Amino acid sequence: MRVKYIAIFILQLFILWLLNELGSLIVHWLHLPIPGNVLGMMLLFILLLIGVIKLEWIDEASSFLLKHLVFFFIPITVGIMTLGAIYL
Repeated sequence: MRVKYIAIFILQLFILWLLNELGSLIVHWLHLPIPGNVLGMMLLFILLLIGVIKLEWIDEASSFLLKHLVFFFIPITVGIMTLGAIYL
């Protein structure tokens, strides 16, 4: 049962990662002035809206990532704090 849960979680992460990479590729190919991950989120929103992707397909992985979102900002926050003396 645990192996099945892990496999589903990895598949959900792969779907999210694939949409992120697709957004980055589209931005690169079309030279759009927006970040690729933002376009990937817009693609995900549109696909969820029209029903191509069901919420259940990405629910576990997206909930996990949102729950741990603060940990993704720690490195950039520390990096900005080390540059504080430059701008004063």
